[in-house]
Amino acid sequence: VKILLNMNLAVISLFCLIQVNIYSELYTNKKNSFINKNSG
Repeated sequence: VKILLNMNLAVISLFCLIQVNIYSELYTNKKNSFINKNSG
C-alpha cells in the first residue's frame, strides 16, 4: 500500500511540475510578444 501511495505522489508531483512548466512557458511567450509589440 505504501509503495502505491508513493507512486501516486510521484505521478502527481510530476504532473504538477509539467503543468507549471507549460504555464510558465506560455506566460513568458505572452510577455515577450507583448514587449515585442510595444517596442516594434
